[in-house]
Amino acid sequence: MSRTRSIRRWVLIAVSVGTALWAVAQLSAGIVITNSPWPVTGFPMFKNTRSVAYHTDIFVTTKSGQTRQLQPHEFDLPRMNAAFKHLYTTPLKNHPPVATPGGKERFGRIIADWNRRHSGDPAVSAKLQLKVFSLDKDKKGVLATRSKRISVYTPVRWP
Repeated sequence: MSRTRSIRRWVLIAVSVGTALWAVAQLSAGIVITNSPWPVTGFPMFKNTRSVAYHTDIFVTTKSGQTRQLQPHEFDLPRMNAAFKHLYTTPLKNHPPVATPGGKERFGRIIADWNRRHSGDPAVSAKLQLKVFSLDKDKKGVLATRSKRISVYTPVRWP
């Protein structure tokens, strides 16, 4: 019996030391912010800074001929949240954003929801506009609060 207890004790010590070493390696990787995915995962999401920011707007032309920029409070956002997801692809360096498969239909549901709330002057056409801003750094390397617009895309239109 004492031999079995001794083996169990050494196994427990080995597992405990191994777990402690693994935890120290994870913590070290987090501090160093390594990009290697194995055997110790770092946190690369904090290593690279973004160079651009995106801002989306929805513009509609109503039956009376007015052009309006829609505001978030004009929608039933909890119900329409799924429709707002993935309307367009993320713009890449040489590829402008385009509507995703089903994006135009989801955008149509968003506009139909808006039309139900504004039946007196419904939208007859709409577009989603994506503005891309460059994020410049100041002399200290901190992202500037002001940025300049570098591109405007219209990846989704309705009808």
